[in-house]
Amino acid sequence: MLIEIDPTVDFACKLLLGNPEYPDITIHFLNAILRLPSPIVSVEIVNPIVWKEFEADKLSILDILAIDDADRRLNVEVQRTKPTCLPQRLTYYSATQLVDQIGEGDSYRKLRPSIGICILSSIHFSQLAEYHSEFRLRTQSGLELTNCLEIHLLELPKYTPVDDNELIADPRDQWMYFFRRARGSSVEELLDRLPDPVFQRAVGVLEMISRTPDQRRHYDARLKWELDENTRIQTAFEEGELKGREEGKIRGREEGREEGREEGREEGREEGREEGREEGREEGREEGREEGREEGELLGKIRMLQNLLSLPQSTDDVLHSRSRTELESLVTELQAQLRKRMT
Repeated sequence: MLIEIDPTVDFACKLLLGNPEYPDITIHFLNAILRLPSPIVSVEIVNPIVWKEFEADKLSILDILAIDDADRRLNVEVQRTKPTCLPQRLTYYSATQLVDQIGEGDSYRKLRPSIGICILSSIHFSQLAEYHSEFRLRTQSGLELTNCLEIHLLELPKYTPVDDNELIADPRDQWMYFFRRARGSSVEELLDRLPDPVFQRAVGVLEMISRTPDQRRHYDARLKWELDENTRIQTAFEEGELKGREEGKIRGREEGREEGREEGREEGREEGREEGREEGREEGREEGREEGREEGELLGKIRMLQNLLSLPQSTDDVLHSRSRTELESLVTELQAQLRKRMT
């Protein structure tokens, strides 16, 4: 029997790693990823799913917040798309867990480490080969300022098992394999690769979601929401491109007519012949219209892409100061950012 539930869907991940009924699964995952000098022994799930509240807000954020036996604050989330400003957002969430620890007049000595873990279904740092990236507050030479803030990224596409028949011994690799291969595998095949008993219970959670009508309904609703959101982004992108082309044509025609008239008059005066004036005007108009139209399309695309990516809009002065080559490069860069977000 094949496993039907994908653990990278946030609802499934929440029941897997943020469930007070299965703290051993959460503890095993945290110890596998963080590899602390002293392993985590116990955790308290701060924000378990409250079903009545979840029914009222099915699109609520499903991050996992926990506190371990050393009083560290832990935040685990999974991202199946690439959100805009991901590094800034992860830093903000982790910093918020620091700020929330102390009140007015409290000592900073009370601060306990805030650790964020993000499981990504897309590649964020293509320049790095490793699937696990750890970020801390350090100097370039490696001197650590404080251990109060750290962020871990797990880029699932970077993990590739060496051999499908080989036993996976490393705990971190075990979890990467589980997140990548659980859905579509048989229970026997999966557990043959993952020897730790904790994965029997993890598979049990996925099977529970599959056979419990309400949980399966919530799982399917999250999948549908993801599809609808990706469709909305793609539609907005296509509509923005079309609008940019239309605006570019209008602006290009207007600028082309004006430039064509001026170039035609200038060439006509210099040559002093009617033929020169006529040819100059016509060529100038056509060239001006074409250049203006193409530049207008580029400007329209840039503004549309910046809007979709929630980036500040470039001013007319800034855009007009750039060459055509620079504008085309900017469009290519923005399109790449949007495609990464949608994959």
